[in-house]
Amino acid sequence: MSKKIYPSREWKTYWQAKRQHVIGKGQEFNLSQEECAELSRRADAKGIKPSYKEWHLGRKDHSKGYSKDNVKWENAHSNRSESSNRRWASFRKENLANRKR
Repeated sequence: MSKKIYPSREWKTYWQAKRQHVIGKGQEFNLSQEECAELSRRADAKGIKPSYKEWHLGRKDHSKGYSKDNVKWENAHSNRSESSNRRWASFRKENLANRKR
């Protein structure tokens, strides 16, 4: 019998999907299985359940990959807002650069 690493099957499924999604986007995923399990236990203790619609793991610094020191739990709404703001800032920066040419 194998040792149970994750608090639930939901968490195991979440991490498998998360890893696949991140790598599929060409980003780095440098969290070990043990680190993922620890993040799961901490989230469970706070009442956070794995879900892309409510809570998920985000990055503190989006120029870096997923690593122990660069991740945080965030609700999906705030993450979507943050993502939209980053895209808008990037668009404005490109637009300003094109005007100066």
